Amino acid sequence: MSRDALRDIAEKYVVLLHEFLLSTEQDILDAQLEQAHRLGHLLVQSRIAPVEILEIHQGAIQRLVGVCPAVSFSDFGARLNLPLITMYRAYENAFRERIAMRYQDLASSFFGVAGEQELIAQQIGDVFNDFNTHLGSIIGFAEMVEDELSRKSSAQQSLHMLMQNLTALLKAEHAIQQRISNSERQFRTLVDNSPDVILRYDIHGKCIFANPAFTRETGLRADQDIHTILDHSAGRRRGDESRGFDERVRQVAATGVADVVVLEWRHPLGHLVSHEMHIVPEYDADEKIFGMLAIGRDVTRRKEVELKLRHQANYDLLSGLPNRRLLGDMLQREVASAKGEGYPLSVLFIDLDRFKDVNDTLGHSVGDQLLVVAAQRIRASVREYDLVARLAGDEFVAVLPKLEASESLTRIGYDIVAALVEPFQLGPHRVRISASVGIAIYPHDASTVTALIGCADQAMFAAKAGGRNGLAFFTQGMRERSFERRRLLNDLYDALQERQFELHFQPALELDSGHIHKAEALVRWRHPSLGMISPERFIPLAEESGLIFELGRWILQEAARVSVRWNALAGSVFRKQISVNLSPAQFLNGHYDSVVLEQLAQQGCASQLIAIEITEGLLLDDSEAVRSQLNNLREAGIQVALDDFGTGYSAMSYLKKFSMDYLKIDRSFVKDMVDADSNRAIVEAIIVMAHRLGMKVIAEGVETMMQAQLLRDAGCEYVQGYLYARPLPEDEFLKFATAGQPVADVVVLR
Repeated sequence: MSRDALRDIAEKYVVLLHEFLLSTEQDILDAQLEQAHRLGHLLVQSRIAPVEILEIHQGAIQRLVGVCPAVSFSDFGARLNLPLITMYRAYENAFRERIAMRYQDLASSFFGVAGEQELIAQQIGDVFNDFNTHLGSIIGFAEMVEDELSRKSSAQQSLHMLMQNLTALLKAEHAIQQRISNSERQFRTLVDNSPDVILRYDIHGKCIFANPAFTRETGLRADQDIHTILDHSAGRRRGDESRGFDERVRQVAATGVADVVVLEWRHPLGHLVSHEMHIVPEYDADEKIFGMLAIGRDVTRRKEVELKLRHQANYDLLSGLPNRRLLGDMLQREVASAKGEGYPLSVLFIDLDRFKDVNDTLGHSVGDQLLVVAAQRIRASVREYDLVARLAGDEFVAVLPKLEASESLTRIGYDIVAALVEPFQLGPHRVRISASVGIAIYPHDASTVTALIGCADQAMFAAKAGGRNGLAFFTQGMRERSFERRRLLNDLYDALQERQFELHFQPALELDSGHIHKAEALVRWRHPSLGMISPERFIPLAEESGLIFELGRWILQEAARVSVRWNALAGSVFRKQISVNLSPAQFLNGHYDSVVLEQLAQQGCASQLIAIEITEGLLLDDSEAVRSQLNNLREAGIQVALDDFGTGYSAMSYLKKFSMDYLKIDRSFVKDMVDADSNRAIVEAIIVMAHRLGMKVIAEGVETMMQAQLLRDAGCEYVQGYLYARPLPEDEFLKFATAGQPVADVVVLR
């Protein structure tokens, strides 16, 4: 035996097994099995004993364990046996061919050339060497040679030599048979005790062998066909290939191409099991397929994990609806189908109005319950074959094929709105919300999945802007506004660095004295190409992008600086105070109070010279963090005003929980208080309530003398509005605010 040849074959087998382990492509797997077949022939040609085959295989496995430590080789046992079996079969066929040729040469020499016993002895010795190396049986041939030599040869010495060789051959053959028997017992032990199901089929697809694992896993006898249980198994998972197993086995017999089939059946204990069956052809000495071998490993746990992971990756765990990822895939197919068949496709973007209020007041568990019921109501409002998915949070999408901007589509949209406005009974809580629905249609509004959802999203925001609890169809104007919004958001990042922001100040008149002691700082954006942009357009963008923190810091710095300057110019015993509007987002980090105090200290501004204005939305949280920050600011001497009172939630409980210094009445109440008795009554009631709670009142939007007079009569302390002054740039404001004559007198003279 050549050790170099053995090492070369072993190296080639390691490469073969590595490729077979890592690849999933059938062409590559087939090529590696063909290489194993060639190595089997090469082993015979190199006169390498069959016992080395298993050692070659085991050595390759050990080397691969070191190379691929992350691979669980126990999961690939059945698969990695295929090259080993293929090499064994090739070895057997090649050896039989070799021995047959040697027998033929020996017989021809003996019977064809008389008296050449020496040549015959040499050839018999060669056969003896083959049998010392390989397996086989020559008992019949040895008896034939002995008989012929006894009858034809008189050369006792030659005969003696031949008989010695024959005796040695028989001994060698006996030893080989012992080794073969041991190998067969080892192989039988391996097969009988293997946890894998092993089946052998004849060329017609009939099962002719089944190992004990087959009986253990199926409950069938070895002589019963596996189709008995496949045909009667119920509840198989999606993707199960059991029904086509017969045909797949026959296809391997017909093509010689190995196959992998996942079979599922009911285990004798009652649970569903999955087995991955590797079907490979078996070849005879003439390289013809004479049967198939099917080796199957239990992959039930793996399949269960795969199904669970696939479901988690594609479905929302809370509502059970398809998630954003699966929606994208399914909508992509719907768009392709709509394009191919030429029908319209409608996408409805559904957002629950004020859902955050439910989470904030009742807790996330109640919010989750609401989302589950809302998903069920949306699903019930559309057709059975329509797609409903949950994007995230309180956002849902419905996809309705073959419906355009027609009466039916509008009706379904309003059905969803009506279903969601109905009360939700969530345990002890009875909750009411509403929904805003945006609708976009393929191909009229957009031709891609991303653009289609984006258009529906824009339409949803238009429905919210229209008062919520309704629907809106996408229009070209929405696209233009969306483009403008994106442009402003991009420009906003450069605005601070390029000093495009400026503060204007609107005076607040004290009605009793007619003097100005307070003012509100209002930020303006002077865009280089768009001109002056109002806060209503860019503050929401600043909050969304997170720039509100940097912008808010700058506003505090400027307001504090101007307040110091104003008090220095006024030279009055009366303290002048500038109020700054703070966004609820600025309190979310939990320590904005320290930011305010830090900015005042840097500007040398006393805390009494600055007030902050907050909206009712901030108080809705009723969080300890917000309460603590507001208390810290008031303890430091900074006064707090509640802005736009009456336009939000206006819950009296918030006024009891949070201490305020000022309450600002929204301009919408002031506007109609002269002509509407109800508005006047509301304003008077707010003033009385504020005074009872220890707060002073500031009325916004005062534009007429009659309004000012009614507010004075009701006890309002401060007013601000266009009757006295518009928001003014810094220098104009200071000139106006430090004039000696009371502003109220100027107004009276008008």
